[in-house]
Amino acid sequence: MQFSSRSFSCVCGMILGGLLISSSLGFAQDENDKKIAAPDRAAILAELKLSKDEIDSIEFDANQEAPIFIYGAHGGMGVRPKANGKMEVAEKLKVYTDGKVVVSGRPGMPNAEHKFSEFELIEFLSFVVNKNQFYQLDSKKIENAVAGKKEVKILDAPSTVVIVELKKGRHDVSVYALWNAIKNFPDLESIKRMKAIEDRCSQVMTQVHLGDRGEEVLKLVNEKVAALELGLDPFTLNEIRLATQMAKGRFQVRFTRELPGARAKRIPPSTMHAVYFKKDADTEAVVDFYGLPKKKQLP
Repeated sequence: MQFSSRSFSCVCGMILGGLLISSSLGFAQDENDKKIAAPDRAAILAELKLSKDEIDSIEFDANQEAPIFIYGAHGGMGVRPKANGKMEVAEKLKVYTDGKVVVSGRPGMPNAEHKFSEFELIEFLSFVVNKNQFYQLDSKKIENAVAGKKEVKILDAPSTVVIVELKKGRHDVSVYALWNAIKNFPDLESIKRMKAIEDRCSQVMTQVHLGDRGEEVLKLVNEKVAALELGLDPFTLNEIRLATQMAKGRFQVRFTRELPGARAKRIPPSTMHAVYFKKDADTEAVVDFYGLPKKKQLP
């Protein structure tokens, strides 16, 4: 589904009890696209349960050429600032006003593209801006919050960077070694929000790389699961944690499942993985398992 530039006024009037909202979310429209009827938008906003302020907070200019969302990283081992002292951001994921999603390719690979539906775009922006209060996050405050606390020091680690540019302005947030920060400060709200945004970005990138190959991958993985005769439930697409497309047809998908353990049997919780791997376009895929449970660990 593509996006039109029709105002959200009538939609929000229906949802918010007649309250008139004069602003528009600003969806761009392709010449060949059909305009989306107001009831469809009303259904989207009703399902997401967005308030007037939440709708206003994710407005953007349909004519904006720059991405409205960027996820990436800067710094890390061997990476030095530019001559002007600024660190260049390695962009991993970009989202545009028309719903286009661009995932940066690995060395030797082109970028991968996808198109958010209208619902997906609104939900994604609301997840970042509203649910995780992105515009209230502050890089310096996060840095100060963790400064001086006991933690494992990581040298030359990259910083996670998120940039959002909507009508309310551009906002950049970076967190040094986010994976380590969430491990050492799991209860720090700002760190939790950034980690939630990063996890969502990873999910989107995985879906883009997976493309229409999901059912094919899932079928082979679950055939191998059944052959183990451990009584394991089949994996689902929701358990995919990574899909990576590399040069020369090299392709990998990782499924992850948390195992609760069994206190009565003194078996601690653990994690198991199933990895689907194709060495190249002409090689048959193989599936390897890691962290498999023993039969006594299963219910």
